[in-house]
Amino acid sequence: MDKVFVAMAGGFGGIAPSLVDKARSLQSGEAAKWLRDGDDVLFALLCGLGAMAVFFLIGSAVALIYKESVLSKAMLLGIGAPALIMAAAAAGGSGQTVVDLTPAGGVSGGLNLPALVSRAYAQQPDAATAKDFELIVNPPAGGGCKACSIQVLGKDQQLLAVQQLDNASAATTLSLPEDAATIVFSGADTNSATIDVESLPPQVGGAVALDIGRDRNYWNDLQRSFGNRSVQPYDFKVQLQK
Repeated sequence: MDKVFVAMAGGFGGIAPSLVDKARSLQSGEAAKWLRDGDDVLFALLCGLGAMAVFFLIGSAVALIYKESVLSKAMLLGIGAPALIMAAAAAGGSGQTVVDLTPAGGVSGGLNLPALVSRAYAQQPDAATAKDFELIVNPPAGGGCKACSIQVLGKDQQLLAVQQLDNASAATTLSLPEDAATIVFSGADTNSATIDVESLPPQVGGAVALDIGRDRNYWNDLQRSFGNRSVQPYDFKVQLQK
């Protein structure tokens, strides 16, 4: 019976940091953005509970392995047990997406498994020789994108141009500077997406049209539950206009 109490104390210590984090999220309102869409709220909650179950088991195991008999010390061991997992998750980055506009034939099939780097594939349009071109961005379905913007960066990551997409219901046109190297899509509650300008296939007439959207990615919930506080619930979906 003593081992049961020790295991429970260690397990409670293991989930204690998660409980504190969730309480802070509820108080600050951050939890609302993760539970805002009601379609799969249960899945989002299960991600949080699954991570806490893992932390509970780790905390219990550590307390039993060290054969700790004092409950307070067993709880302290449990608190420190998941630290490596949480540190690794926190080092996982911000969930930024690198968009790869791959020519036809480069599309890979198979299972749609979660990945830290997601890619959008598209058909290769008719190429043009001109380097300078305009970027035409079609907003997400329903119009608008909360605090969304397009940033154009140079080769040294210097900011060259910014275009806001807030409440945009029609396509936005942006002329890319000659020394543009990277395009960054960013928005509230959404992981940013980057495009290498060299990967943009210029179309006839010197314009490239992109469709952008926002997808709810529950892989992000799992990362957040394990300690990655920089990741956001939504990902940008960027593809060439069909």
